[in-house]
Amino acid sequence: AVNERNHSSSSSSSSEEESNFEEEPNEIMENIDDANSKPIGGLTMTAGNNDDDEEDKKPELIQVKQKIEPDHNCLLISFSQTSRLFKVGKRDISEIYFEGLVNDEKTLACFHVIDNCIIQISRYGAHLIDQFGKKLDSYVLENKPMIDFGSKISDHSFLISSGPNLVKLEITKNFNLKLAQSKKYESDISCICSNAELVAVGLWGEYLEVDRLEDKKTNRGSYCELLRADNLDLINEINLANKSVVRSCLISVSYKYNKIFLLISMGDGTIFTWEVLRAEESQENSPVVTAMAESVKFPILCL
Repeated sequence: AVNERNHSSSSSSSSEEESNFEEEPNEIMENIDDANSKPIGGLTMTAGNNDDDEEDKKPELIQVKQKIEPDHNCLLISFSQTSRLFKVGKRDISEIYFEGLVNDEKTLACFHVIDNCIIQISRYGAHLIDQFGKKLDSYVLENKPMIDFGSKISDHSFLISSGPNLVKLEITKNFNLKLAQSKKYESDISCICSNAELVAVGLWGEYLEVDRLEDKKTNRGSYCELLRADNLDLINEINLANKSVVRSCLISVSYKYNKIFLLISMGDGTIFTWEVLRAEESQENSPVVTAMAESVKFPILCL
């Protein structure tokens, strides 16, 4: 009798869970137009314990037309020749149909800018898209070379790089992409990072030729430049005296301690850390300078 009562209680509890689960998707997808929804795949996600209704309980991966809010939970998955945008819900993953998104190219960077618009930097251009999916403008480099990196400066400007060329683009009041500044280096750019105040640019330099040069002292190796974000003027050039290449750079701001740090990682596992001092702290004419580098070496996990 005890077993029967437990079984009955378990069945009742299971039924309540099933009814609750059936109600939740309606709340999640209440803003989705069923006419524009189209199943494009399955998701291996189950709920409840009743095997008879297992198919009904598997949330589907559906494609919907929907605007993107600035506080959305979205995931952009990019491959070598395609880009797909998904919205992550409580129990489902929906592929968002975004008309202006370039989905037949690799996406290098994607971020929010003014008026809830989105910037997508793909292999061959930068694209300004509004929150409803309409493409407002695109910018393509001369001769259409491949773009290597992209980084946001502010809600009104951002960077793209291709080979040795660094390009700063601005968004006008008419929602057009305008060339603001450009800079060409002697060697290719290996990474970029930026915020509203600073830009860090990693460069390949001549590190590949280090064993062939007769005069090793003239070899610059791989190095990093720190620039002003407003005009791309040089603040400091950091020669790292390292035979490896700069793989990534990061500008980190500690708002609690009001400090700025520049982290540079090398291909051999070395990470350099620099503190960036403001003009009032350093008592220099330059708005910011770098000071006191520290380095630590980690084992290489992957290249």
